Amino acid sequence: MLETRFVTGADGTRIAWDETGSGPAVVLVHGLGSSRRRWDRLASELEHAGFRALRLDLRGFGQSGGAERRSGMAELVSDLESFVEHVGLERFHLVGHSLGGMLSQLYVVRAPERVQSLVLASTTSHNG
Repeated sequence: MLETRFVTGADGTRIAWDETGSGPAVVLVHGLGSSRRRWDRLASELEHAGFRALRLDLRGFGQSGGAERRSGMAELVSDLESFVEHVGLERFHLVGHSLGGMLSQLYVVRAPERVQSLVLASTTSHNG
């Protein structure tokens, strides 16, 4: 079982995360109504392929805080920025599914120098 760790977002929200493997970092961002557990099988595959898989629960999902208040994309991308800083990632691969894909696109616009590659699955570039 992976150890759940926590990082504190800019507004004090606790964001749950875990990691497995070693090697080049791959950050996995889940979609709406899901959690980092969505990536269980892929994280295992990445580990066996020589990658470091890092997964976080977006605020309000899984073991992260923030469900008691409404949050938008600004808070979510800020949480991802806090996570990346906390873990100390200089460059990494970013994978986003659905809402996680929308968030990942916003992150890349803010910090393109950090993202080595971007994979988007079942997502859109906007909301509404």
